[in-house]
Amino acid sequence: MKQDVTVLKQDVAILKQDVDVLKQDVAVLKQDVAMLKQDMSYLKGEFGRFKGREFERTIREKYYAYFGKLLRKSKLINFEEILPLLESAEDKNLITEEQKLSVLQLDLLVSGELKPTKKGCF
Repeated sequence: MKQDVTVLKQDVAILKQDVDVLKQDVAVLKQDVAMLKQDMSYLKGEFGRFKGREFERTIREKYYAYFGKLLRKSKLINFEEILPLLESAEDKNLITEEQKLSVLQLDLLVSGELKPTKKGCF
């Protein structure tokens, strides 16, 4: 019986050591998972920004397809073309600086003639 108790004590001591090792491993895993969550959050944001830029590029390249249902003779307007108009309008107090900057923040400008609706009006 004493021999069995000694063996059991040794087994318990080994189990305690194993539990300590497992606790350390779990702590490391928790840190790793926290880092992975942070990395995934960052990657989701970056991927979303990438998708947004890619979508903007696609619209810029095929603006006629996107705006063709609404506009005839659609044309992509270069911001260098409208900058003097915006500055002139600002100088004449027709628009504020904030309004000018708001226009300059647009992704693209398209001009064209509105197509008539099915009801025959614009």
